[in-house]
Amino acid sequence: MGMQGAPQTQALTVDGPLTDTAFGLGLTINNDVTNIIGRLSAMASTSYNVKLTSNQDLSFGLSLGVLRNEIKFDRIRA
Repeated sequence: MGMQGAPQTQALTVDGPLTDTAFGLGLTINNDVTNIIGRLSAMASTSYNVKLTSNQDLSFGLSLGVLRNEIKFDRIRA
């Protein structure tokens, strides 16, 4: 909105099932800057779906990610 020093956030998420399989894949990337603190994270996810009965499923998931925190010293006003 044009405010100097306002928080800035960007996010991208893509996920879905693989064609004709019980597996799914996902990717999430976040970038967040609040005043002098910056955070960048990326997470990859996978899932597996087991059909138990005609109307019951059991799903498992696993995610792995990285997170980077930083202090933006050039934004410090003393």
